[in-house]
Parts: sequence; structure tokens; C-alpha cells
Amino acid sequence: MDDVDIVPHEVLASMLMRMFEFAPVAMSITTSDMQTSSYAKVNDAYLRLTGLKWENIRGRKLISEGAAIDSPARNRRHRMLAEEGSYELEEVEIAHVDGTIIPTLISAQRTVVNGVSFDVEILIDVSARVRQQREIENALKASARTDVLSGLPNRACFDEVVAEAVVHMDETEKGWRSPSSISTASRP
Repeated sequence: MDDVDIVPHEVLASMLMRMFEFAPVAMSITTSDMQTSSYAKVNDAYLRLTGLKWENIRGRKLISEGAAIDSPARNRRHRMLAEEGSYELEEVEIAHVDGTIIPTLISAQRTVVNGVSFDVEILIDVSARVRQQREIENALKASARTDVLSGLPNRACFDEVVAEAVVHMDETEKGWRSPSSISTASRP
């Protein structure tokens, strides 16, 4: 059984390519250089996520022409690929074509084919979860600043508003001069 392939290599390659193209999650295959990584292939889900068009990014660099954002975290992930060969579920922000920053989780694996190194990446859009988390945090903050019985702002809200007002006031709005701002020449 080990000597016989159940599925011929050509059929298997075709099946894997169709799985890649029609996968519901964003996937990309890129060259493996930290600063000059270029697109080798992306699927439709990747194009939908980023708003990019394949004809505009084919063979182009991820940072200058694509969705990748250059950062120390990106460099760290590339080092992980070089040293360990893969990473899983790293938090990554990518750029949509309209300038929107999209929070994602990315998993990647480095593969060498005919002496050329490629990175296969899977990206999961978590923007809806992040948005939901922010809404929950805002609701909790509002709840913490409101009296349960009356629905009116409570002491915590008052303290927060006063603290913010003090921080944003400049010296002229305070109506007083600090001792350090009074020169000795103006003293009698």
C-alpha cells in the first residue's frame, strides 16, 4: 500500500489548488524575504479581505504594493519562519485598499520548492470580534460611570470628567500663574 499512490500527484496538485482558490479564509503564497516578499499567489478570499486586485499585485512586494504593514512584529514573524519554519495565530494588522486597518490572525509555514523559499499564509479576519469587544468594553465603562438606580452619572464619571478637563486645560485657562512662571524681576 505504501508503494502505490491512491491519488496521482497531478490530480492531488489540482485538488489542492482548487482547495486553495475556493477556501473561505484568506490565503496567500509569497516569496520569503523580509523586505522584498512578493506575491506568488492569493485566493479570492484574500482579495475580498484586502480589496486588492490580483492583476495589480501579482509579483509585487507585500509592503509597498500590498496589504502588509512593515513593523518590528512582522520582522519577528519572519525570523520565526526562518528559525522554526512556522507560526500560528499571530495577531496582525493588514491594510485594506481603502486605508482601513484590519485586525487579523495569521498562521504561516515556510516551504522550499526547487531551492526557492515560499511562505504559505492563512489569515482570519477578526475585525467583527474586535468591534464587538470594543462595544462590550464601552458598555462596561458606561455602566461603571452610571448610577444603577437613577441612571445619572455617578462619582466615578464626575472624577473622570474633572480629571480630563484638568489635563486639557492650558495655563491661561487656569487663571493663575505658577510660582515658577513668575520671574524674580517682576517681584517687588
